[in-house]
Amino acid sequence: MEFKIATTEIETKMCDDLLTKLIQFEAKIDTNINSTIVVKDCYKNYLNSTERKIFIATQNNQVVGFCPIVIKTEKTVVKPIIFLQALFVEQNFRHQKVATRIIEAIENWAKENFNNSLLELEALNNNTYAFDFYRNLGFAPIRTTLRKNVNQPEKKNDLE
Repeated sequence: MEFKIATTEIETKMCDDLLTKLIQFEAKIDTNINSTIVVKDCYKNYLNSTERKIFIATQNNQVVGFCPIVIKTEKTVVKPIIFLQALFVEQNFRHQKVATRIIEAIENWAKENFNNSLLELEALNNNTYAFDFYRNLGFAPIRTTLRKNVNQPEKKNDLE
């Protein structure tokens, strides 16, 4: 298996397909995700970008796992942030350390390209497998996103 940065449109199209599968999976966890979306041409513009890359795992010229990243170097941050936008591995390749090796490839790339950087990502609260996976790789929670449905009656909390 090879771990690298995507360099061809064919690879980005395979990543579009994997993102479609990820959306379908996450829609089972978050009911606000539209599971009928079919992703097309989402990653083509990453090929010539300096701020965006797609790390992929390939076997027999097929992308079996991917993790697109965005590099944030704005003046508001002290250290560059490598934001992991998604991480997905095909079902047949899970439990073979593919996701771990993709993250390791990103870490190694970040060390080679930045003096001191951070990796960040978002995960759905109900996806306990993802939380455990990321924590085992050294990630720690730093912020929480809160959501409110404005069309539903408010629920009183236990403190009121």
